[in-house]
Amino acid sequence: MEQVCAAAVLLLTLVSTCNSTKFEIYGFLDHSVSLPALRPINTAEIVCKLDGNKVFEWETEKNTQYFGSYKGRTELKEKSVLLKELQKNDTGEYLLEFILQDGHITKTVISLIVLEPLAMPEINCTGNASIVFLSCYLNGLGSHVTSEWEYQNAAVMSNDNFALSDENKHLTILNPQKFPEEFICIMNQPENSSQSNPVRVQDCIENKGNGRAHNAIVVVVVVVVFIILGVIGYLTCYRQKQRKASIKEFTSEPLNIEASQAAIESKDQDACEPLNPEASQDEPAKINKGGADIDCPNDTEQTAPRAPIIE
Repeated sequence: MEQVCAAAVLLLTLVSTCNSTKFEIYGFLDHSVSLPALRPINTAEIVCKLDGNKVFEWETEKNTQYFGSYKGRTELKEKSVLLKELQKNDTGEYLLEFILQDGHITKTVISLIVLEPLAMPEINCTGNASIVFLSCYLNGLGSHVTSEWEYQNAAVMSNDNFALSDENKHLTILNPQKFPEEFICIMNQPENSSQSNPVRVQDCIENKGNGRAHNAIVVVVVVVVFIILGVIGYLTCYRQKQRKASIKEFTSEPLNIEASQAAIESKDQDACEPLNPEASQDEPAKINKGGADIDCPNDTEQTAPRAPIIE
């Protein structure tokens, strides 16, 4: 009988020791989250561990002691544990051990998953008057994410007009003329969701609504414009430099006044020579009253007689 009682006590102790509660909690990067920590009556000590490493330790009539990277961003409250500024490596299973005054231990296991907040999804669409294809994209798509579509505030389901594929990321619309209103793509996470801008299938027909293609065209146009402006600027600067160099070269060369005067006199003499030597022998040159050649007015100045000096 005593052996049976001892075995029963031992079994009860094992059940009490292994008694545990499990939770699954989701938190978001750089945000705060509360972990449930309902301490039993007559709790003498609390130990919290993550993957075998201590997060904090509390004892009756003693201050709570925090460890490692949890210092300054962890706070033990009456019924919860507050974790601030969540990091990716905070993901894991937290073990809370509540040690009672009689030596019994109650455990709480909390699975914490740290997620990145969802960005706004984008819709890419192509098609024609008979069929339209919609695709929902999300940059940095992580785990625990599901997709769905809405039309006129109602969920889109597969039927004769709609076909869903690839975990609802792609939607095929038959007879798009029947659906003139807007479609919306929604990405869901636990306790979080994000939806796209609305898209009309009529804009998608013949690639008119292809947002990514439109963005690509805009980028190409902008790049071409910048290249043209750069070439124009370069040519302008090059021409200004050539002009300045020409002006500098011209102003730096000394003027040869004697050579210039000789060239002018030579030109004047050439102009006064008769074009036909034979004709000049037959016809005497016309002489003006002053004795100068009529065709060479400069000779007037050279051969004009001086006026007599009157005493």
